[in-house]
Amino acid sequence: MENHNSDERQGDMICNLNNLPAWELKPQYKMKRVFPGEKDLVLKFIEENFDKPWVYEAEHAIMQEPVKCFIVTENSTIVGFACYDSSARGYFGPIGVSKDKRGEGLGEALTLRTLQAMYEYGYGYAIIGWVGPAKFYEKVCGATFIPGGEPQNTVYRNLTVF
Repeated sequence: MENHNSDERQGDMICNLNNLPAWELKPQYKMKRVFPGEKDLVLKFIEENFDKPWVYEAEHAIMQEPVKCFIVTENSTIVGFACYDSSARGYFGPIGVSKDKRGEGLGEALTLRTLQAMYEYGYGYAIIGWVGPAKFYEKVCGATFIPGGEPQNTVYRNLTVF
């Protein structure tokens, strides 16, 4: 029997970009679109805190025009990032927040600002790729799983793991 528990299921989700909720950051944090000259700093942060493939996806997002990667800083130190159009056009992610800064609303703010940028770029919907668990995206932006959106059926089927 197929598991429909959104906490355990993995796959692509879809988010309507019309009417996204407002986002905010605590005053000690700053969010901005990455400047291409900061590429090495951002990629170093990602490599030290997350999976290596995310480094390549973020590099791709940073090298696009406009840059499709945002960072959150605290005292000029990167504590989070989010990208879009890196795995494929119309895809949100990857996204990551330092372990010691989780639970402070940074992931929510990064998600909503990046989805807002996708809307401003002309997208009506965003695909949130290879999600699992999903409660975060269900809550933050109302995302739902795409039927048949398991990784082996999406753009991720091109990875050597399948």
